[in-house]
Amino acid sequence: FQAEDGIRDVAVTGVQTCALPDLAEILKSSNQPVYLVEAWFDDGTIRMTDAWINVLWGTNTYTANGHFMGFSGLSETSDMSIPNVTVQVSAVDQTWISIALSKTYIDRRIAIYKAFLDYRLAVISNPLLVFDGRIDSMEISDDPNNGTCTIAVSASSQWVDFQRTPGRHTNDPEEQIWFPGDRGFQFVTNINREIKWGSL
Repeated sequence: FQAEDGIRDVAVTGVQTCALPDLAEILKSSNQPVYLVEAWFDDGTIRMTDAWINVLWGTNTYTANGHFMGFSGLSETSDMSIPNVTVQVSAVDQTWISIALSKTYIDRRIAIYKAFLDYRLAVISNPLLVFDGRIDSMEISDDPNNGTCTIAVSASSQWVDFQRTPGRHTNDPEEQIWFPGDRGFQFVTNINREIKWGSL
């Protein structure tokens, strides 16, 4: 870790940094870390935590209703490639069932933060952003023998495998998804591919 006043995303810089209050908590013999998850959908934002109590950060409340069961696949590397992350949520929550079965969730943003709670169970400083990406898929797993039903929400970092050619489309329709009104790729199909450098 590097200590500084600001927060930097490991996916952006390759170096994970944290604010001094968070660093002080990390160095303690015991602390109270929790994870906060935000998922943005067309009709609203879902906020949840793995803490045993609801967590208030800023003006937002992250609910501790037991639906957020954890995540896997997150690792820190020195390059710009970060594996996919899978967030496990309980399908007991009809909100997630509705999203998985009938709502548009592909390419919707999801973020995971790590926070520390003080002795009053309040968030110390600003939570550290450990993942910021887009949802790829949702898979419902029903286990009637054990009486469980879960949803695996898979997401890819916005920087994952950026050098990979498949999936990077340089066309106007896809540019409008990310940058409405920009015309950088409007005439890309008219580019002269037979340019001969040095010729008259």
